[in-house]
Amino acid sequence: VYDPAGSSTNLDGESYDLTTTTYDRVNKTKDYAYGVFFQDQLTLFDRLKVLLAMRRETYNYRLAYETPEQENVSQTAWLPKAGATYSFPFQTHLYASYITGFEPVASHTLAYGILEGGGDFEPEYSNQIEAGIKQELFNKNLLLTVALYRIKKTNVTQFLNPGAPVGERIFRQLGEVESEGFEVEFNGSITRSFSLSGAYNLNDSKIEKDLDPEKVGQRLGLAPKHQGSFWMKYEFAGHNFLNGFGAGLGASFSSKTPLLQAPDLTTPGYGVWDASLSYKINKVSINLNVNNLGNKRYYTGAVRDRERHYVGAPRNMILRLGYTL
Repeated sequence: VYDPAGSSTNLDGESYDLTTTTYDRVNKTKDYAYGVFFQDQLTLFDRLKVLLAMRRETYNYRLAYETPEQENVSQTAWLPKAGATYSFPFQTHLYASYITGFEPVASHTLAYGILEGGGDFEPEYSNQIEAGIKQELFNKNLLLTVALYRIKKTNVTQFLNPGAPVGERIFRQLGEVESEGFEVEFNGSITRSFSLSGAYNLNDSKIEKDLDPEKVGQRLGLAPKHQGSFWMKYEFAGHNFLNGFGAGLGASFSSKTPLLQAPDLTTPGYGVWDASLSYKINKVSINLNVNNLGNKRYYTGAVRDRERHYVGAPRNMILRLGYTL
């Protein structure tokens, strides 16, 4: 839009006016991010490992940068982290962790956004508690992890009126959202030729606190209850004709997904298949991946009933050639 002569000529001039611009230095911001952390891992009683950490994050925003109206905004947070792992015989490991997080309000939101209900924007804070077990299988070639978790976030920011002009963009901040769930993950190989990986996540996400009492207890948008994927691959070895060939098959799936700003509505669940073929000879490798084998049309979520439906990628193929020095 800043070079009309070099822009495409097929654009509708009534919709896209290429002869004028809206750029103004008052719209310019300059952002700085600083972080410092300390971390230590201790080994106690041979089998017990403990990790302790503390991080300080600072974000400085200069709004309307280098103008008389320049405004400096600073957001900071202390973020502790702790974890412990205890190793039993037979390659079994129990673990637990506590992690905190911090997401500053974006500079463009501070500069042009209007907070629903009035007041000042607050940064997003989060904490996660997780506990689980890790089991090594098949002579330590496959790792299985089973975990329980709880994640809490405060001041989650949502954009309510996309497309609104500068100065009229309205945001809302959810008081507190909570996700509780169960997770299973495995990754590795069973034999020299056969490898597999996969994951399943049961996630119950809902609003715990909000300015609007009617929203308390609602499901969180863009958070499906069930998600997962798996992938398996077989590479032929020791076969005269097939030696070096490999084939893979996998899928990803999701249950229906609540809309971001209308969680009572959902996009449908889906399942998508992928496949691959590969060949290795000496130092040369060839890989062909085909994603979304059935060319299925599916949606990974949406903002509202008739706004911003996120469409999954159609069938696509990727060919990779490799050479090892």
